[in-house]
Amino acid sequence: MMLTIIIIIIIIFRCGVMILSISNEAVNRNTLMEQLMEDAIEANVEDVEFSCMDDEDENEVFFKAICAIPDLSKASKMLQSKGYNIRKMEIGYTPIDFKRTFPNENAKDEFIETLNGLRNLDDITNVWHNADLTTIVSSSLE
Repeated sequence: MMLTIIIIIIIIFRCGVMILSISNEAVNRNTLMEQLMEDAIEANVEDVEFSCMDDEDENEVFFKAICAIPDLSKASKMLQSKGYNIRKMEIGYTPIDFKRTFPNENAKDEFIETLNGLRNLDDITNVWHNADLTTIVSSSLE
């Protein structure tokens, strides 16, 4: 069996990462993102995005919030006081450049397979990447 190791250098930064949820009953779906952004700004959160979780409950909406490490504790307490549930909180890494795309579906599938393989290794605890898994670049644009 041959082992291939690929090293890709990307620009990342250490940050505080929180996975938040809020009950569907507690929010107005029409103003959810606006309210979340206001709450995030007040809590000194730098970025917020919808998050998918494997055990996602249909009665809750999930978000990923990123902030500076010194602000993590204060931000989590402030968001909890506004009704958000902190599902996970950790020091993590976030890529600065999110422009990595794939020339075709096969390349994207191979990348996902590699990610899954790394995640399944006993010695690996977390895997970070900067790939945009929603975008395929047309070969005519290269």
